[in-house]
Amino acid sequence: MAKHVLNHVLSRLLRDSAIYNSKTPSLFETLLELRSDVETGLRALGMELVVVVDAGVAHARNMSDDALDALATQLECEPISPVCSHNRLSYYDSVAVVYFRMSLDQELRQGGEEIWLPKGEVYDALAKHYSESVADDRIALDERINKCLSRLVEAKLLTVRAMGSSSTYRGTPLMQVAFSRDALAEFAEAMNMIADEAEPFKDEREPLVQFDTIEPAA
Repeated sequence: MAKHVLNHVLSRLLRDSAIYNSKTPSLFETLLELRSDVETGLRALGMELVVVVDAGVAHARNMSDDALDALATQLECEPISPVCSHNRLSYYDSVAVVYFRMSLDQELRQGGEEIWLPKGEVYDALAKHYSESVADDRIALDERINKCLSRLVEAKLLTVRAMGSSSTYRGTPLMQVAFSRDALAEFAEAMNMIADEAEPFKDEREPLVQFDTIEPAA
């Protein structure tokens, strides 16, 4: 296949960070056909391709720091810097990502039927991770959770569906590929450890989940 077709696939991945089968089925099919070449092209940029065929999404993300160091050692070159910036999610946004990612994983285990989570259920699950001073003020708590969910919707990691006076939420296909299982498992483990502390979940805690955005690195 002509080189310009491969370049088109790579440029779309770098521009949009993801290619969806539901939006551009022919481009998604082409990506699958050229998967090896696409992976080689991204690897030269310090990036990796993550594809979930069942979800119909392909995503380009930065390699982990360890993988970049290993690549530099293999190539016998200077340390490799990622071409895309790292956008670290806040601690509470990270908690929400783990929560919705668990729901997406449950979908896959149950045959792929979509699971939309009611607003009240989402709020109750996330509220457990806020300090007592915030959780006791329902208005302040609702405002914080609303902002958290809005940020994830804006980042195209979460979809909201209105149902009368209420809403339901579901993680997007991008959420399935934007974060490695190892990164989420590491964060979930840290989250459980923090939950055992006397005063858990301070706002100033270091955010632990990293989300790559397609912007030139500084």
